[in-house]
Amino acid sequence: GRDPRFDALSRGTFDETRFRQQYAHIFEMQREELKGIKTALAESRAAAKAMNKASISKKRRMKSKLLTPEAEEALKLEVNRKSSQLKTHEQALEKQKAKSTMRKKEVAQIAEGKKPFFKKQSEV
Repeated sequence: GRDPRFDALSRGTFDETRFRQQYAHIFEMQREELKGIKTALAESRAAAKAMNKASISKKRRMKSKLLTPEAEEALKLEVNRKSSQLKTHEQALEKQKAKSTMRKKEVAQIAEGKKPFFKKQSEV
């Protein structure tokens, strides 16, 4: 038999607006993670600066906040990656909202009796 996962008939269509609505909580979680990573990086930088001036007991406490250069670099890359993903998500939301408002205006004009005008995909 055939595997239904690879059958062209079993696949549905992808609705981006529905996806973004149903998984909005994931993007919120990513925003929270991004804030946490930025906080950890800031604390590490502050601890590194304070290590030079601190006493021995304070140095021991600050050592837990201090990150290794490899870990700091990995966190920086993670910040860049998550920021890029969130920026792309926000741009897609704005684009979807613009399409939605254009469609609503067009439907309202058609209801008033105006002849429908459908824009090209490149103009949308």
